[in-house]
Amino acid sequence: MPPLPARPEQDSSVRAAARARRPGRLVALVCVVGVALTVSASLAAARADRTTEERLLEVQTEQAAAVLTVAIRAVEAPLRSALDVDRASGGGERGRAAVAEQIGRDVAADPAYLSASLWRTGPDGFTRDLALGDRPGLRPQDPQTQDLLDRALAGDTTAVLQADVDGRPLIAYALGDRRAGTVVHVERALPADRRAPVDTDSAYAGLSYAIYLGRTTSAEDMTATNVDPATLPLDDDVTYRTTLPFGDTALTVVTTPRTHLGSELSQRLPWLLLVGGLLLTGLAGLVAVKLTRARTTAEADTATIRDLYERVDTVFGEQRELFVALQRALLPPADPHIPQLEVAAEYVAGAIGIDIGGDWYSVLRLDEDRFAFVVGDVSGRGVEAVAEMARARFTLRAYLVDGDSPARALTKCARQFDVVDDGHIITALVAVGSHRTGTVTVADAGHPPPLLVGADGPAFVTVPVGPPLGLGPSAYDETTFALPDRATLVCYTDGLVERRGEDIDTGLDRLASVVAPLGERPLPELIAEVLAEMRDDGAPDDTAVLALRRVAPAVVGAGADPAPARDAPVPTP
Repeated sequence: MPPLPARPEQDSSVRAAARARRPGRLVALVCVVGVALTVSASLAAARADRTTEERLLEVQTEQAAAVLTVAIRAVEAPLRSALDVDRASGGGERGRAAVAEQIGRDVAADPAYLSASLWRTGPDGFTRDLALGDRPGLRPQDPQTQDLLDRALAGDTTAVLQADVDGRPLIAYALGDRRAGTVVHVERALPADRRAPVDTDSAYAGLSYAIYLGRTTSAEDMTATNVDPATLPLDDDVTYRTTLPFGDTALTVVTTPRTHLGSELSQRLPWLLLVGGLLLTGLAGLVAVKLTRARTTAEADTATIRDLYERVDTVFGEQRELFVALQRALLPPADPHIPQLEVAAEYVAGAIGIDIGGDWYSVLRLDEDRFAFVVGDVSGRGVEAVAEMARARFTLRAYLVDGDSPARALTKCARQFDVVDDGHIITALVAVGSHRTGTVTVADAGHPPPLLVGADGPAFVTVPVGPPLGLGPSAYDETTFALPDRATLVCYTDGLVERRGEDIDTGLDRLASVVAPLGERPLPELIAEVLAEMRDDGAPDDTAVLALRRVAPAVVGAGADPAPARDAPVPTP
């Protein structure tokens, strides 16, 4: 039997029920998408902050470890000097007097010094030939004393022993001369609770640390700490561990930050993104409810539907602005003042999607004469690319401030980035220059060459190109060129010159032809003209452009106080 036709009132009620369900579905979709974007952005910002925090902790710990390495050498040097003096003096009474004078000058002045002694080996074993200071805590007949002397004489480095003698903790060092059959032995006192004060200007000032003798972190092997020993071992969320050679053993250093090492905005950004994103999602939900209710009363009104999508697109656009704000938040807020140098820069985000890329630039003043700049590009897009950019920027900046040349800084960085682990490769152009002489030394890790615009017209600087960072340890070459007065140096990322289906040389030639008539323009106008000619509104890739011009001292820097070295901020796209 064929079904009966639906009555008009039934068909109307079905359509009304369907229209009533549509607003709820759309609002739910907007809320789910908004919450998903908000949560992912907040988690990504938190991961970026944690990655930055771990990297800062690693850099600070390695710097502190370098200080500790110098201290280890200072401990070993007096022992070797005493053996050299004993060998040169030929032993005997004269030799003992010379060694006593040497040890007294190099060791006994240390307030932690307990005793020092010179031992000679013979048929009956070791005999003490000279003793300075208090009675040694380690007795000659003790097995651990004999073992320490045997290790010192048999090895080519310092033998180290930590012991607790009669409730008095100490650390002993011994260094032997196998040919002469002599050993120099020094004992130093350790604090009973191993607590060590930390000066505000110390390399450990911002860190909680524990130092252990050996490669394990057991309580009996600890030699120094700046925290309550009862709170050890350090097991915070962010910790770093490094091991340093120390004689025939090692020192293990474990650190954790006392406070947040990164910027305050970086620490708060995940919560700001979460709260802001939820508010925007709620606003989007309210907008969706309002518009879809209007749609139920005027289903044919397509303008209402179009307005809804425009409003939703606006919400997603604001999400993109939050991502761009994340990139800007990771860079310092001040611009460096460099005498005889004009600096201008611009950053333009790509037009596709809400994710941003990892293009960046930095300009910093190293000292009264030298300055440095970096232009780089991290592959990929999104918050993880921005986090990798912050890591690369901070690492290169630290090495340049530390005095490394551009090639040396890139070589060190090449050992710290791996595309297999990080998922990104990094191109970078690194340079150090003198504003007084105009010389610029530059090294290149897979980055487009800089363009020099002088009196003879534009010409690309010939730089030996090494592999991008992330492809494994590499060595880099560098070249030095002159930046004449009134000459302009233009550095950029590949988004300025690359176009799909076009050879890169074509883009470089186009850039040279665009910049040629603009050489005398003020730098902000020059960059604006270059971006207008080289990019269109639909360019998919991010672009960073940095321009530097050397001018006479009377033009730039007259009467200005030098500012500390800072990275140039990314302007608002």
